Amino acid sequence: MESNTVVITGATGGIGKATAHGLALLGAHVIIVGRDPQRTEEAARAIRRSAGGKVDAFSADLSSQAQVRRLAGELLSTLPRIDVLINNAGGYWNTRHTTVDGIEHALALNHLAPFLLTNLLLERLHLSGPARVITVSSKRTSHGAHQL
Repeated sequence: MESNTVVITGATGGIGKATAHGLALLGAHVIIVGRDPQRTEEAARAIRRSAGGKVDAFSADLSSQAQVRRLAGELLSTLPRIDVLINNAGGYWNTRHTTVDGIEHALALNHLAPFLLTNLLLERLHLSGPARVITVSSKRTSHGAHQL
């Protein structure tokens, strides 16, 4: 993975953070994206400490289409190449609520955000080819745990 740039959303904990750590160990330039700026910076520092390598942090609430667009712009202006995009951010809520855009939250975060982000970064991914887009999903089990 040396010389590859990998963008991972939802990388401040769980599968995303573990993936970022593993890719940093392999020598990739890892870009982690999280909703909370402080938590995202802390995760980047922790990954750098334990895995070494180049790890950068970007923050965006991916349930907001404006923030997805802002994030894509920042990534495009900062990164000359993107070899892998891992759409890992997601969530599930027991009650229905809407985003600032008036969209049901789970739909906005789990489906529309990765679609929009991927499309906004698609040209850079093509130019960096062969590039990959990976979208992570999980299934909520009856006892509340997530199952892959």
